[in-house]
Order: sequence, then structure tokens, then C-alpha cells
Amino acid sequence: MIARRMEDLSILTLCGDGFKSLTPAGLIHISHMKNITELALDYNTLVNDELLVSISAGLPFLSSLSLANAGDDSSITAEGVSAIKNLKELTQLDVSSLAAVNSKVMLQLGALKKLEIIQLRNCTYLGDEGVRAMLQMPNIRHVDLSGSILVSNDSIQEFIKAFPSGPKLPPITLVVGGTAADASKLSVRGSRVVVDFSDYSTIVAMQTSQTSASKFAIGSASDAEDCSDDDFEALTAQRSFYIDAVCGEEESPITDDGKLAEWAEKEARSLGLIKD
Repeated sequence: MIARRMEDLSILTLCGDGFKSLTPAGLIHISHMKNITELALDYNTLVNDELLVSISAGLPFLSSLSLANAGDDSSITAEGVSAIKNLKELTQLDVSSLAAVNSKVMLQLGALKKLEIIQLRNCTYLGDEGVRAMLQMPNIRHVDLSGSILVSNDSIQEFIKAFPSGPKLPPITLVVGGTAADASKLSVRGSRVVVDFSDYSTIVAMQTSQTSASKFAIGSASDAEDCSDDDFEALTAQRSFYIDAVCGEEESPITDDGKLAEWAEKEARSLGLIKD
């Protein structure tokens, strides 16, 4: 019923397990909402393979999909995650903490040629071959491997070498905190990859490239481009999304729009996104 009445909806967030009257079968109807471009299902225990296969076939315009900590180890398997390869317009993907994400699955997701941002936090079965699969993604600009303990220097160094620096080429952020990476043995000379050793594995919700301004990163600061107004708006939106996903509307720690704007500006300045 909802799917029929909201055919023009473009953004849908159903995070958490507070939807007591909703069933996995009911969730399937999302796949009939053809105009959805952004879908967030973080921590939603109703997510399963059937849903992933269905939305991957039925949402041709989907550009952002967030599934962090969704379902469980038995309801989401390699079959469901691999189906995401059919979402050819996808530019942002978060599959953090999904046990089904391994190197074989990443080889399938290598077909996502428009992907720019991918979150792979706490993907404990993801190894070096899975990281190498991302070398086939020409538009990638932010990869977060925080807490993916099987990822080593071998694939990280290959990733760095695969993206040489050049005029007008944007920097690429690679977050490796909590992996088996050894900073002393990595070299970024001649590369546009900025290696961030922060560990964001305890942070939920989709992050964007602003996390590249780490407290501990390998790479030249001169490689970073000046932040635009769009980046500042993205930071504000990120905060709003994080509050909604974690706390819910009634428990939001910041309810005043002015205070939220002040917080966003302060964070943007601390990250170097806004220069005085």
C-alpha cells in the first residue's frame, strides 16, 4: 500500500529494528518504488537476501545504498550482497559489518563502475583479494576498511600504486585503521591516495569523503582540494542522518537548527574543510 502511494519518493530511511508491524515480506515492496535514489536500512533486522535481490533488480536509479549491520549472518549471504552488482547507478555503498562480504563478493561488486564511496568497516572475512577488486572501480574516491582485520599491506600498497597523482586528479582516501596495515612499510610517493589510519569501525551510517582529513594520515595536504559549499552541506546532512539513525527523532541530542549549524561549522573547521 505504501509503495503504491509513494511512487515518487526518492529517499527512504528505515534504519533500526523499531518497525514492529513490518515484516520481511512487507519490506519487499520497496522494490516497486522505482524512483528511489537513496535507501538506508542500517541495523534493520528484516533485511534478507530476497530483499537485496529484489531491490537490485527493481530500483534502477538507486545511487546510494546503506546496509551497515543489517539483517544477520543467516539472512544475508553472499548471494544477496552479490546481487548489488546490478545497481549500475550506485555511487555510494555501505556494507559494513556484514559477514557475507568477502573477497569473492567484492570481485562481483567490482562491476560497479560508478561507485565513488564504499564503506567496508568490520568486514572480518574481507581479505586482500577483495581490496584488489576495487582497482576496477575508476571513479572510487573513498574506501573505508576500518576494522577489516584480514586486510594487509600487500593489497593496500597495490591500491596506492594503482592511482598515480596527476594534474586535476582528485585525491582518494583509503581508511585502514584496525586492519593489519603497517604504516612504516607503506609508501605513497607519486600517488594521489591519502592513507588514513583512523579507525571508524564503531561509527554507524554512511560517511562521505570529509573523513579524509584524519588526525593521522599518510599523504600530502596539498593534494586535498578546497571544500565547496556542497561539502559543508554534506557534513550537516551527515550529522542529521547519524542522529536519526542512532537516536531517533525524539532523542536527538541537537534539536535547535542554529546549534546544529554551529556544530557543523565547528566540525568543518576542525577537519580543515573551511579555511578562515
